[in-house]
Amino acid sequence: MLNESVRAATLVINPLYILIPLIVVMAAVTYGIARALGHIWIDHRIKLALLDRLKAKPELIESYAEVQRILASVPDGRAGTHQDYAVTGVILAAIGIACVVGGQSLGVGRLAVGLYIGGWVCIVLGVVLALIGLFIRRLARSLVTSPKKD
Repeated sequence: MLNESVRAATLVINPLYILIPLIVVMAAVTYGIARALGHIWIDHRIKLALLDRLKAKPELIESYAEVQRILASVPDGRAGTHQDYAVTGVILAAIGIACVVGGQSLGVGRLAVGLYIGGWVCIVLGVVLALIGLFIRRLARSLVTSPKKD
């Protein structure tokens, strides 16, 4: 009797209990990625505007080193609050691998299937997030390099 009531209660799980957290997490990740790309784009536009101004009036800057110093002195407002999506993706993939291994070791049952499928979802999302993080890291790097010394 008690076993049947527990079984009936577990079968009536509303799909919204699973979809709402997933949608919230995906919205937060999408917002974070859009925000990081927006910061990169704004920094790029500011540096281009500065270089255009210096191109119009070259007497403002005497040397290439001075241009580099000015570009390096542009403050990065994200210094303490920057989330590294590559590291987050790697951690998510590692959690997914642990869940897949745990689901495999349990064998059968709802928990095993949930761990296994959820683990694969975490692995896929972790790899995608890590790749996006590497892409953002690559875009955030300054393209101005020091001149070669002969």
